[in-house]
This record gives sequence, C-alpha cells and structure tokens, in this order.
Amino acid sequence: MRRSDVDSGVAKAGETASTRIPGGRSQSTFGIAARARRGTQEANDASQTCGPRWPVVVGVEGSEADATTLAWAVGEAVRRGAPLHLVHAQEFPPWFARDRKLRESAKEEAGARAEELLERTRALVHAREAAVLTESHFGWGAAAAVLSNAAREASLVVVGASRREDEHHLTLRPVARQVAAHAPCSVIVAHDPGERTADGSVVVGVDGSRISEEAVGFAFEEAAYRGTGVVAVMAWEPEISAWPMLPDDVGSQRELAVAALAESVAGWRDRYPDVALEQRVVQGHPVRTLLEVAPEAALLVVGSRGHGWFPGTLLGSVSSALIRRSPVTLAIVRAPGA
Repeated sequence: MRRSDVDSGVAKAGETASTRIPGGRSQSTFGIAARARRGTQEANDASQTCGPRWPVVVGVEGSEADATTLAWAVGEAVRRGAPLHLVHAQEFPPWFARDRKLRESAKEEAGARAEELLERTRALVHAREAAVLTESHFGWGAAAAVLSNAAREASLVVVGASRREDEHHLTLRPVARQVAAHAPCSVIVAHDPGERTADGSVVVGVDGSRISEEAVGFAFEEAAYRGTGVVAVMAWEPEISAWPMLPDDVGSQRELAVAALAESVAGWRDRYPDVALEQRVVQGHPVRTLLEVAPEAALLVVGSRGHGWFPGTLLGSVSSALIRRSPVTLAIVRAPGA
C-alpha cells in the first residue's frame, strides 16, 4: 500500500484483503508518549516478544458495538505504548461479482462510505486518547481474513462480541473464532458490560501449559494497568490414570492441581507484588467453571490452545466455547512463536 493510501484512511477500491498494513517495526514512526500509569512499563517490556511497539488492530463495523470495542482497543494501545490500526472489511455476495459494471460502481460507493466511517472512528479515538496514533485500512473480503491478515504484524487484535447479520455482514462471533484460530497474536473479544460493573477482577483460567502461563502473565499485566486483582482458576476433573505414578484418589489429584496452580502463578506473583491474587481450584469442567466465575470479572483470560501437564484439564480446547458463551470480555492469549 502506498503511503498516500494509508494517509487517506482507506485502501483504493478494488484492493484485496491481502493488502499489507504496515507493522510496528519502525519505532520512530509509531512511538507515542509514555503514559505514567501503574503497570504500563512492565506491560511494554513483556510486549517485546510480539514485536517492539507492534500495533493493536481493531475491527470496525460501523455499529453501536464499536464503542465498547474501541474502548478496549484504545486502552490496550495506551498500555502497550503502541499505535492503533482501524480495520474495516466489506464482502459482496458471490452472485454480485458477476456484474462487472455494478460491482465497480458498488465498490466505489462502499469505499467512500468506508473512508467516512474510518474518519469518524479516528475522531472518536482521538477524543478518548489524543496521544494515540492511528492508521486505517479498508479491505475487500471476509472480515476474518482481512483481520487475520492485518494481525501478521500486530501485538493484539480486538473485535466486538456481536454484529448485525444480513447478506453483507457475518456475525462477529464466528469471525472472532476464526481470527482467534488464525491470528499469530492474542485476541480480545469485547463485550458491553451493560448493567454489570466494568471494574471487576481479571479472571484467568490455568491448566499448567506454556500458553496457560502466558495467559497468567497477560492477566497480571491487565490487572496492574487497571488497578484490580487477579483470580486464577484451575478447573479439574478426577481421572483414573493408566500411569502408575499418578494417584487415583480424588484427594491426591486435588493436591496436584493446587500445586500446579501455585507453580503457574508464582513467577508473575513475584513480578507484580502489588496485584491482589486469589487462587481457586475447582472440581468440574473448565467451560462450566469459568462461566460460573465470569460474571464477577471485568475480563476473562484463557490460552488459545491447551492440554497442560496436569491430567484432567482441557482449558485450551474450550477457548472457542468461551468465545460463543462468555458474558464478559474475553482475551484469548497466544504464546509468542506458538
């Protein structure tokens, strides 16, 4: 994409979803003033594994849900000291593409509407946080493909939890599942808190895997930035094991779960001593357990994939279920290089 196309805030009509959004490799281009907020510096240090100052990508759909999505995205951009990339996608039905004249006319009109939408969105972002630098991109194609492509050089993708549904727009929860499955970075699915408080704790599901420990770190960084605490939850189910070294009695298996949870949070607890930590070991299925805890949370955090070393835990395998069913904002964390 030429620089003039980026500055205009919209790709030329006819550009495909494969159009590359410039990443955050040039710190001089994307750097913003540091914010003196608790936990921000630690979060910036940790984000180096995703690329220095790599941008936060946010999906813009042009609905009321954008307000919640943008609030999360702007907060993450500030926390990471990163630029914000606004991404809007449009997909035509297959039958529409057969009429070349109609297709070109519609693309021109859609491009103009997209540019107007992205300009309005930039104004909303700067009204909320004037220091955040923004770029924007309009891509033709399925929303999941456009967002996943934009995520190639991003530290995080933020999408909304709901979307209007007609022949031109897919529901966003399927899009969120696809982006979470294919994006090389972590994904936040933002929910409007409604009548629930947005000041709750950060709840993180733990299963003892490497990605689970990355999720714990993400949870502590978020809690430090937001001035709240962490609730670390390990859900486990009794398992009769064929391995003779593993105990068959429920009490001993619970002790293993308690030890696994303590080990998973120990390093991050030392790094963030001012963040309150509550550890819960619950006998039950991870999906059911986390959904029961979710209403007290401002943010629910899980790993993108799972199967930790502790038997009976299936946390990573339930991330897609939580995208469908979580009543609160959900972060699906991907380990660097995973």
